[in-house]
Amino acid sequence: MRPRVLKIIWAPPISTFFTNFAGYTYAKLNYTPKMRYTILLCAASLWGAIACAEIPAGYYDTCEGKSKAALKSQLYTIVKDHTPITYGNGNNQTWGCFFDTDVHPDGYWWDIYTTNQVPVGKGAPDNNTMNKEHTFPKSWWGGNNNDAYKDIMHLMPTNSVANSTRGNWPYAEVQNAQSISNKCPNPRFKHGTPVSGQGGGCDHVFEPDDEFKGDLARTYFYMVTCYQNLTWQSNGTYTAAQGSYPTLQPWAIEMLLRWHRQDPVSQKEIDRNEAVYKHQHNRNPFIDYPEMAEHIWGDKMDVAWTASGTPDPDPDPDPDPDPD
Repeated sequence: MRPRVLKIIWAPPISTFFTNFAGYTYAKLNYTPKMRYTILLCAASLWGAIACAEIPAGYYDTCEGKSKAALKSQLYTIVKDHTPITYGNGNNQTWGCFFDTDVHPDGYWWDIYTTNQVPVGKGAPDNNTMNKEHTFPKSWWGGNNNDAYKDIMHLMPTNSVANSTRGNWPYAEVQNAQSISNKCPNPRFKHGTPVSGQGGGCDHVFEPDDEFKGDLARTYFYMVTCYQNLTWQSNGTYTAAQGSYPTLQPWAIEMLLRWHRQDPVSQKEIDRNEAVYKHQHNRNPFIDYPEMAEHIWGDKMDVAWTASGTPDPDPDPDPDPDPD
């Protein structure tokens, strides 16, 4: 295994931080708990962090020089053959994996839908407190107990009422929000009608908190790559498109890429990716190499992907020796 520096973060104490990876630069505002988890004190007057991912040597070598459908299908051949986890609450089942993937450093379960801090005990919380959320709803492929059903890359612990409120609605941005049950304390989501151009025709959508929009975008990029062979059903057809490419509806591509750019990879995601690999023996390429999304669906579709980034073919051209 070879270490690779995934991102460098420089952060003023409260406001803005920037991340740059392989020439891919983002800016992110607002100082959130997830950012505090990412940032480490490096010196008395300087904040910063360098996060390293342990990518197995050669894991993505066959992706070199590819883009668009060819790159996505090559990633499919890499990530689809993983070790399925038995679905359930036992120590060797999906919830048991959450002890490695979804425990906050302060000893409570990460919950992407609420700010509740449910303490981690010896087992899974009561089902009336937290559930295993299929962030990519299981009804979208018919609900079969297949590998996608128990894939811990997209399974996450969430408040049970928030989970029920989400149902199998698409993720999108809400224009007219509806009320949230008072049985769901401390929510950090919205649900209601979508903004114009989103939802794929669905009249009700679920919007996660800004802090986790990038996380979920990268989870969706993984799911439509790892399971590009599935046939989408029910509300899944609002977000997913049939076939191996692009496997996302145009509105979803636009929104998810925007979320991906605005909420870059955090240390939480890096750590979670490593923990998933420990159990399931596959990785989320869009956490390891965030720019892959651009080469498949975004601004770099006509540029071949390389692990070292895309160099400027002529960064310092010679001046015209005879300008006349």
